[in-house]
Amino acid sequence: MEWVNADAGPSSYGEYPAVETDRLSARTIVVPPCHFGIPVAGESENIYVGIEGSIEVVLEGDEVFTIGPRDVLRLCSGTPHYLSNSAFSHSLVGRFSALLPQKPTGEFPKVELLKWDEYKRAIAWNLPLADQWGMHRGQAPYLISEVVKGHTVLQPPGQSTPWHLTSRDLIFVGLSGSVEFAAAGQVWALGAADLFMLPGNIPYRYSNHALETAVFFDIGSVYGTDMDPPTRVYFQRDPGWPVDLDTPELETEFSVSRSK
Repeated sequence: MEWVNADAGPSSYGEYPAVETDRLSARTIVVPPCHFGIPVAGESENIYVGIEGSIEVVLEGDEVFTIGPRDVLRLCSGTPHYLSNSAFSHSLVGRFSALLPQKPTGEFPKVELLKWDEYKRAIAWNLPLADQWGMHRGQAPYLISEVVKGHTVLQPPGQSTPWHLTSRDLIFVGLSGSVEFAAAGQVWALGAADLFMLPGNIPYRYSNHALETAVFFDIGSVYGTDMDPPTRVYFQRDPGWPVDLDTPELETEFSVSRSK
């Protein structure tokens, strides 16, 4: 971890190393107790996800948004702001920043706040095979803008997923509990505050072998015109690595097949 503005007293904060795709950068940030006035230029779109404690995001005009654990805040590009922690304990948040310039179109709100206490009631258990024991997992409503698409996912203990892939690069941040990601013949554990980047077009699955529900947030860039056509495929079995192109696919409403 590197301390930023370390000599600036209450304006200092800690940054962990970033994880990046070609379109998105992610890092976790630690704000000590009673630290305030930490400026963020806001030139690109920023998404904050609460992990531990609470943090205040203050916009011009002193409009304040408080982020607690599992809360999600999106600020469109061109929204300068600063961070404050008025509590008596450290705060930890994940910050995702778009790397490609994007002029807001006005189609999406300038600021969007998803509060866990509200959106947890809208979690849907409708992902492919999620109605079957061993595949239970729920997805919260998507946060979508001109440049990013992400959501919170819950997975109870003892559950897994079908093998699947998407043509988008994805970044995951653990919020609570732990899951294991299997991809390209390897396995990675994702715990609270961990970051994991998965390149597009690599089949993967995630499983919860622990005794508590795991919660994580995943995000990627929206499908671009250079991804022709966009792909999202669920498989009936492990497609292996390199991918066996003859692996049978699951027909689901979520699929955007390579053959279509």
